[in-house]
Amino acid sequence: LVQGAGPIGALIVAALAVRGAVRIVATDLHDFPLAVARRLGATETWNARHAAPEEEFDVVFEATGVEEALPSAVARARRGGILVQVGMFPPGMVAVPMAQILARELDLRGSFRFDGEFAEALTMLAAHPRIADGLVTHEVAFAAFADAFAAAADRRSAAKVLLRIDAP
Repeated sequence: LVQGAGPIGALIVAALAVRGAVRIVATDLHDFPLAVARRLGATETWNARHAAPEEEFDVVFEATGVEEALPSAVARARRGGILVQVGMFPPGMVAVPMAQILARELDLRGSFRFDGEFAEALTMLAAHPRIADGLVTHEVAFAAFADAFAAAADRRSAAKVLLRIDAP
């Protein structure tokens, strides 16, 4: 399960698909990111505003970075499963349902961007150009950079916005 289908969640979906995952379920609060996740390999998508899968998953990627979403991620991980926290929470303390994590014997892992993974990520993107094609929703000339930021702020119609420095 990938909880949060924004750009990071969508890239997790793509990486899972490239690695051969048979079933990839993505959830989000907006339909547009779910459509992007489908293009990148999600086999099921759920708009969590309306419904969400009730089953448990072997691995749950929490990619929202929203503190209130963490209990749901814990609840969706099967007993003895893996919970990977990818989404970045705001600075400060975060309420973590530690009793549930312990009782369910979850393997809690953190993930953060380090330069050690850049080569692997670039190799994957080069081998599978459809990933970038599916993720980049807008290309904007450098001169119109304000439009690029406005487009990127709208989760209903944008995933990644490419600012073209080679265009006037």
